[in-house]
Amino acid sequence: MSNIKKILEEAGDILMKFYQGEDLLVSNKNDNSPVTNADIESSNYIINELKKISDIPVVSEENYQEISERYSKFWILDPLDGTKEFIKRNGEFCICLGLVSDDHAIEGYIYSPVRKVLYSSSEIIENKPRLSKKYKVTLSRSHSEGEKDLLDSIIGAENYEIVYLGSAIKFCEMIDGKIDLYLRFAPCKEWDTAAGQAILEANGFKMIDINSKKIMSYNKDGYINNPFIAYSPDIEDIAKKILEAI
Repeated sequence: MSNIKKILEEAGDILMKFYQGEDLLVSNKNDNSPVTNADIESSNYIINELKKISDIPVVSEENYQEISERYSKFWILDPLDGTKEFIKRNGEFCICLGLVSDDHAIEGYIYSPVRKVLYSSSEIIENKPRLSKKYKVTLSRSHSEGEKDLLDSIIGAENYEIVYLGSAIKFCEMIDGKIDLYLRFAPCKEWDTAAGQAILEANGFKMIDINSKKIMSYNKDGYINNPFIAYSPDIEDIAKKILEAI
C-alpha cells in the first residue's frame, strides 16, 4: 500500500507539472478522444515503478493496443482519467489503478493530484450519511434522455438531482456520501471503472452490469464495459427497481 501510494503521488506530481503550466501537447487518438504528453509520461512512470515492486503485468489505457496476451491477473491503469477535464483545468481528473484477478476487480486506488487525496480499497471509510433529502445521481455528460426518463419513472423527477462530474472522481464522491447512484449507458473502458468498483465494493456499495444483471466483470474483448449501475447500500431498493425496468 505505501509503495503504491508513493508511486501514484509521484505520478500526480508529474501531471501537476503539466497542469500548472509546462507545455501541454494535445492530440487525438483513433477514436477521436484526446491524449496528452501528460497521459504518456504518467503512464510510463507508473508502469516502470510497478515493475520494480511487482511481477504482475500492467494494462494501461496508453499501451493496451500493444498487448496481445490476455492475463488472468493484471494491473489496469488509467494514468490520467479525465483528460478533457485536465485540458480544461477544472480539477476533475485523477489517476486510476485497479488490480484484476479472474475477471474481478479485487483492489483499487484513485488518486486526485489536485486534492492530494488517495482513495483505496484497503482503507474502509466510515459509512457517511446522505447529505441531501433529494437523491444525488450522476450520469455521463453524454447521457441519453432515456436514462433521465427511466429515473423520472422510478424515483420521480422532483426527488433527485443530477450531479455532473468528470472522471472516476464520481466514485470518490459516492464514498463521501455526496452521490447515491451512478447510471451509465454510454460506452467506457475497464480502466475507467476497475479501481472505483474495488473501492466501492470494499465499502459495501455495488456495481452491476446492466446486461447480465451480475457484478461487473473485467478482461472483456477490447476492455470495453457494458452499461452499468453503481449505488449506495442505502438505496438498494431503488437500484433493484431500475434494474428490473431495464
